[in-house]
Amino acid sequence: MNLKIEDDKELLALYSVKQKESVNDVVINPDLSSEQQDEVRSLSKEYKEIFSDVPKVTNLIEHKVELSLLKENQ
Repeated sequence: MNLKIEDDKELLALYSVKQKESVNDVVINPDLSSEQQDEVRSLSKEYKEIFSDVPKVTNLIEHKVELSLLKENQ
């Protein structure tokens, strides 16, 4: 079974592409010191692109899924 890009587009249509949450929604533990909270805020703003509720595509990892059909008598 070979999926084509067109097939992926149909699957992606199931996901919401409108972002509802962002880095601003991250709750920082109030038990941290002010300095630690500032550091967390700084890091979360630096890497804000990963704080999203919208699925994204990456080329950083690759995997292979092997499928097989079972015979009826097995």
